[in-house]
Amino acid sequence: MGAEASSNASPGMGTKTVVYKQRLLFFPDVEQSETHTISSQYLEERLEELIDMGDMINLVALYKSPMNNVNDSSVVHFFVFFKTQGWWWTIEKDHEGVMMQRSKDMTDVLLQRAGENRNSPVLNVRWDDQKVVKANSRCSVRELIQVINSQDYLNLKYDTLKDVGFAAHVFNSTKCDGAVF
Repeated sequence: MGAEASSNASPGMGTKTVVYKQRLLFFPDVEQSETHTISSQYLEERLEELIDMGDMINLVALYKSPMNNVNDSSVVHFFVFFKTQGWWWTIEKDHEGVMMQRSKDMTDVLLQRAGENRNSPVLNVRWDDQKVVKANSRCSVRELIQVINSQDYLNLKYDTLKDVGFAAHVFNSTKCDGAVF
């Protein structure tokens, strides 16, 4: 499969053609400008070099923010916000690919996306404090990445109307118990 795929914009959004890029953009620390672009073929291997894939996800939340600055609450962007030992993370999908970022500061990843302010308001949709969940039902970053790879999320076209599907599936995968959102 190639590195990019064309897709028409969602109904009601005009007929603009969007080029979806099949990749993961990883920002190891959003306070710095370093970015890694990783294809699905090398996803787990490259992330093993960059992060501790064995880190356990301690808590997770599903958030949403408006797709644009226009006062239109019907078009929103969903993303997953989670915490491991020492890091706060977000993972989300759009026409640029799947984007994963982390920071030592919670607000850096919650209120920003790739160094830019998110559109306001940023609202919590669902919260799951996994400290109260049995230890064997928690999920590691490795398991989360394996879910993303096994579902071929890097290669699937982005659709704003199905945005919640990616985020909800990632959110549920952090439980590693087959829960349905």
